Amino acid sequence: MTLTFIFESGNYRILKFNSIINGVDTGTPAAVIGQANFTEQKPNLVVPNGKGFFDGRCFAVSKKYLVVGSGDNRVLIFDKFAKANAPEAIAIIGQSTFSSITANVDGISSKTLNNALCGLAIDADERLYVADRSNHRILVFNTIPTTNFAAADWVIGQPDFVTSTASASLSGLSLPTGISVYEDKLLVADAGSNRVVVFDLPITQNQPNATAVIAQPDYTTAALGLTDKTFNLPYGVEVDPDGRLYVIDSTNSRVLVWNTIPVGSSNPATSADIVLGQANFTSISTSYTASTFVMSGANGNWATGIGFMNGYALIPDYFGNRILGFEMDNLATGMAATYVWGQVDFVTNNSVALGFMVSGRDGSFYHLSNVAQVKVDPYDEYIWLSQKFNKRVLRIKKNHFWDKKVQ
Repeated sequence: MTLTFIFESGNYRILKFNSIINGVDTGTPAAVIGQANFTEQKPNLVVPNGKGFFDGRCFAVSKKYLVVGSGDNRVLIFDKFAKANAPEAIAIIGQSTFSSITANVDGISSKTLNNALCGLAIDADERLYVADRSNHRILVFNTIPTTNFAAADWVIGQPDFVTSTASASLSGLSLPTGISVYEDKLLVADAGSNRVVVFDLPITQNQPNATAVIAQPDYTTAALGLTDKTFNLPYGVEVDPDGRLYVIDSTNSRVLVWNTIPVGSSNPATSADIVLGQANFTSISTSYTASTFVMSGANGNWATGIGFMNGYALIPDYFGNRILGFEMDNLATGMAATYVWGQVDFVTNNSVALGFMVSGRDGSFYHLSNVAQVKVDPYDEYIWLSQKFNKRVLRIKKNHFWDKKVQ
């Protein structure tokens, strides 16, 4: 059996697709995580046993677990292979019970969270990294917790577990958002300082020093900009299988691409090689076409993660209610996407269905809503999509997802 997940944050749920039903390969939804059924859309803030979540725009997958950032000061851990609708969470991070959503409950500590919205990563050794955004830190768990209110082993960005100071410095962080693991590196979209910082893995101490900074001339500058070497609130960072670095430059509605990660460069403000979503490095278009998209908006609405599949970068166009596929072998500034998912063409922005993964019987992928993150499962034949406005994550078999592309 193969499974796929897509996150729909606006519908407060995760959809799980099981392609084999009664021996027939259907590609239809088999379960939904975050909602009781496929037509419900509730902000399940304090559902017993962690069956729902408020936001859930970010997630990470391991060999066994689905880890979802609930957006209400907690992170929920699910069995990746759960079969029922609205499965119970195995454990919760950030709270002692599933009925609590208090920020820094009982005071900031190694167990608490404050607005852990959109940064989760798991490395090859099953260590979990949680971007605790408003505490300006990343919590490191040496193993994925399976009991409630587990304490982190290490903290990045702060000297201890009770400090929460924003800092643009060699070892500090300010509103860390998207995070990603590539080989022995942890890459952090440090949004408040308009930069990406890189840390060597494994983490073996509190507040380790960064080993590289991207989009700033030094570790103490936090300037924003619209050039080939600056960001304006970077919210996502990913590395493709060929080692290219992609950064979602949210307010500038674009993705900057470096052909190699500029680690150890004598000039940290190394220019990006390619910009996607805009015609050039100094333009901002907020239209919906094959070559432009809208990545960010008010009230914490933004895309955070890019997936890679079949030689294509799958970029979520958050306000376009779609995913665009760019051919990686021919990446170029201002290029048009080859494929689109979630709309019938490259110029339609249909949000009427609010991202309900309708037409479950035929596996239709029209009317995706507010896709925040795309992740291709490295361990199984799934692709996962987060949809913030629908409060859910969809899990889909890769070949069924691919078959629904529009050219």
